[in-house]
Amino acid sequence: MIFVYRERGPQAVSVSAEVGARRPLHCTAVGKACLAALPDTERRTILRRITLTAYTPRTITSRSVLEAELADVHRRGWSSERREFSDAAACCGAAVLDHAGRPVGAISAAGPAERMERIFARIAPIVASTAEAISRRLGYAPR
Repeated sequence: MIFVYRERGPQAVSVSAEVGARRPLHCTAVGKACLAALPDTERRTILRRITLTAYTPRTITSRSVLEAELADVHRRGWSSERREFSDAAACCGAAVLDHAGRPVGAISAAGPAERMERIFARIAPIVASTAEAISRRLGYAPR
């Protein structure tokens, strides 16, 4: 994933993901959101090709565990990253879909893990509904 836009929140302490930064698919909320939104065969093809590098002790490095998590992401409509890419950060994300229902990107809310993990239940549905609103503006209509 490549970050193409970033909006800084009002908090004094934040996490860094500058525009142009690259992040892996398997251990970021935006990456997992996009993977979960792909058709099954395409997702499996990508998962066979990528290396599941461990960035922290919490990084998912098992394909079967990642596939189970992606199924959960698809079902609930949002993804999470809980200290998987950075020990200090947590994030929730959701895929943005085009008119054909294909992921064209993702949005996320991120912050220091201690703060974010406490508010996931409140923030994640907002991220999911915002991604759906953007998707609708792109012509997506849920079935």
